[in-house]
Amino acid sequence: GTTYGFNQLNGENLPDYHRLDFSVLYDFQLKKNSEVKYRLGLSVLNVYAQKNTVNKTSTFNNNQLFSNAIEATQFTPNVMFRVFW
Repeated sequence: GTTYGFNQLNGENLPDYHRLDFSVLYDFQLKKNSEVKYRLGLSVLNVYAQKNTVNKTSTFNNNQLFSNAIEATQFTPNVMFRVFW
């Protein structure tokens, strides 16, 4: 039969992980002496859409070995609005 080298599969390190994130917050009030305050936020995760492998899995199916690389999210924008009272 076929011999699979699990030590070799499990002995590999994942590639270096790198991403650039950006975020900005803006606090404001609509009325100068109001107790209600607002916060608007914008963030971008992985600004330059770097492909980053965060996990690798290996499975057997019908006596065949399959490997799968799981990657982190690509370019991801977020908007946030918050009200304080």
